[in-house]
Amino acid sequence: MWGIRELLGICSNALEQASDAVMIVDRNNRVLLLNRSAEEFWGCSRDEVIGQSANLLLPELVSRCHADLNDSLRLDLHNRSGERRQGLISALQVETEQERVVVIFIRSLLQEGDDHAGTVRIAQMSLYDGLTGLPGRGLLQLKAEQAIAEARRDGGALAAIFVDIDRFKWVSDSFGFPAGDGLLQLIAQRLQAGRQPGDLVARLFCDEFVLLLPGCDRAEARAQALRLRAILQASCPLAGITYTPSVSLGISLFPDDGDSVDELIQHADTAMGRAKSLPEGICFFSHELTPPGVEQLPLESALRSALEHGQLRLHYQPQVSLADGSLYGVEALARWRHDELGDISPVRFIPLAEQCGLIDELGRWSLSEGCRQLAAWRRAGLDVPSLSINLSPSNFHDPGLPGVILQTLTGSGLLPSDLTLEITESVLLYTSSNTLKVLQEVRGLGVRLSLDDFGTGFSSLSHLQRLPIQEIKLDRSFVSDLEQDATSRTLSKAVAGLSDNLNLTAVAEGIETWEQYRILRGLGYRVAQGYLFSRPLPGDELAHWLTLPRQGFSAGRAVADCCSPER
Repeated sequence: MWGIRELLGICSNALEQASDAVMIVDRNNRVLLLNRSAEEFWGCSRDEVIGQSANLLLPELVSRCHADLNDSLRLDLHNRSGERRQGLISALQVETEQERVVVIFIRSLLQEGDDHAGTVRIAQMSLYDGLTGLPGRGLLQLKAEQAIAEARRDGGALAAIFVDIDRFKWVSDSFGFPAGDGLLQLIAQRLQAGRQPGDLVARLFCDEFVLLLPGCDRAEARAQALRLRAILQASCPLAGITYTPSVSLGISLFPDDGDSVDELIQHADTAMGRAKSLPEGICFFSHELTPPGVEQLPLESALRSALEHGQLRLHYQPQVSLADGSLYGVEALARWRHDELGDISPVRFIPLAEQCGLIDELGRWSLSEGCRQLAAWRRAGLDVPSLSINLSPSNFHDPGLPGVILQTLTGSGLLPSDLTLEITESVLLYTSSNTLKVLQEVRGLGVRLSLDDFGTGFSSLSHLQRLPIQEIKLDRSFVSDLEQDATSRTLSKAVAGLSDNLNLTAVAEGIETWEQYRILRGLGYRVAQGYLFSRPLPGDELAHWLTLPRQGFSAGRAVADCCSPER
């Protein structure tokens, strides 16, 4: 059972400064708390009253207060000093399965300009989140301690699920705080609707929520997490568009992952941080995981420094025409080698850049550096037909992007047709009228647009019809299964046919074997890239690769023979 003292600790500091008289009584009408204004109202000290019957101060009215007065009643009495006191009285019940107290508020009618309802809200805010109406951190702490005590006593299980809304900062920055608040309220409603009887849902901070699942073991926690994630990620209207939320869930278990509230929540938070990099978006805590705060803040600072001081590099992967083996272009891929940590995977630092607001700067740097390198290759007499740069969806929310692109191309002596910008399918989540306008303006310059990782996310024919793209890139997950999985071949063929019907270039990523090459060429793919041809290379190494006789790219020779399965 969570204790009265903990409840009083949460409320007392907030209520001590209130101008209203506040008294907290238990179910037996014993006075548990009296604030300073209540001492003045009744003309007594709290030491005289605490532990005594509340009927001494509110004869015949305490029973009414236990009914939870939403509307104020007028009060007319004489205090301990014989002075007449008039006021408005209201009450708020705070109840759990095993405990109930009543918080009584009295506003003296002699006070002017004071907000009686505001004092009631102070008490509510001490326990509940004002935006969502969910229990807050304080009430979560109390309920969790009760649940842990019961699980420890009965030898039972308990799970904590930490829920974080992915890209929430982007939502607020792009659509405004009202949209962000609306999303928080929607997630809170879905969590409440999706919880099981006996579970507690609380809002911890900003876009972070916690579910407490008494009696829940590992298998049940996983099933509950999968079910909740499906509920939370259903599409919804947001700021005039159809938005699909994304959430990451971390799970910790009592007693394996901790025997205190703080440990369980901290470890669930750690697991949630790892879940953000997993396709499923769900992760159980293990002691091998590093808490997000231990590693992320120094890494974020290092990433900022790397961008400021030019410590990032681009590597370039060739894209090959499947018709004749000639060079179609190169894709630029960001790489980061940290002085102490060594090579840091893009899977790690790209999401970090998104979380800490550096992704737009990273995109602009990639554009500038890639164009500089393409111009340098051409000055050296190397024939590189085109350059592909990856940009984040948020880059296309900047109305100044077309101007930045044109200025960069002009400064490098390149034409718009030399550049392809790759956008992921997630841009389809955020395609508002403003975003679409930027995409159309970029295309109007003569720059090509490519839809990357096609087939893994949110594409629909209506979206493809709206987007001014010229290229579709089949995700590598389809390519890796081509040789063994008939379904992958069927889907890959469908994408190639769709591309052909829409007059789009179909590009396959992740080719590693000659059999994959043969299948894709037979399915109608025009362009491919992967380790079969080359890994991503630094600019100088790619320049050397282009001059190798077997590649034949420097002289523009066809290398179909070199790229045949028989070789």
